[in-house]
Amino acid sequence: MTAPRARALVEIVRARRGRLELVGEHARRLARSAARVGFGEPLDGDAIERAIDSEWRRRGAGEGLLRLRLDARGLAVEAAVAPPFDAETLAAGIGLVLVPEPAVRGAPPQEPGDLKWDDPERAAHSRERAAARGAGDGLRVDRDDRVLGTSSTNLFVVTGGGLVTPPAAEGAFPGIARAAVLRASRDLGIPAREATVRRDDVEAAHDAFLVASACGILSVRSIEGRRLEPPPAGTDARGLVPRLRLRVHELCRERRLPD
Repeated sequence: MTAPRARALVEIVRARRGRLELVGEHARRLARSAARVGFGEPLDGDAIERAIDSEWRRRGAGEGLLRLRLDARGLAVEAAVAPPFDAETLAAGIGLVLVPEPAVRGAPPQEPGDLKWDDPERAAHSRERAAARGAGDGLRVDRDDRVLGTSSTNLFVVTGGGLVTPPAAEGAFPGIARAAVLRASRDLGIPAREATVRRDDVEAAHDAFLVASACGILSVRSIEGRRLEPPPAGTDARGLVPRLRLRVHELCRERRLPD
């Protein structure tokens, strides 16, 4: 009989074009999370960052994803993991459906705060359920009809030239890529705010995207089978996402987000 896998905190770091993207942000969040749950002696974010960098270089400093896994026994920087979406999906955009919480098979909702637990089954189950309906992933909808993002990505809705993302206080995960989008929006003068996003808002949205450290900004092709169309020429929203994608890419070349 296989022993149950120990509960662990996890971070996914992307290596691209000779750099580890925002590795300092991931290392410091892991250190903060470890302190909160009491995993061994206090960890130093700088030491975690050095361990990640050392392991990446030992593996050839190639491109791809590294997983940081921390449990009561210590930190492991594991071999590159498969990206959550294939190249075709990243290029064409993803189809989404709405999935009421709890997501599937009685899985508990994501714990509040910035604790990121290693729970690959949750994301896999959500995508399986979405695939049964012809979609690529499911947007979590809580009991108050609020949309929170998927099990592994954050949601941004484009509205009138600005952005709205579900608040962390309502259960959305305060991801590092999400923070990079909010910072990029500020740098570009694009209005962006945290606010409640309900089912009706998503079903009526003209444009939206997902974001995660593992894949960057991912365009949404459709929601509940309704195809999203590019913003009309001459509107403030036209070209907004490409501009954001470029600025986020520039930010991700750093080891941490600027203050």
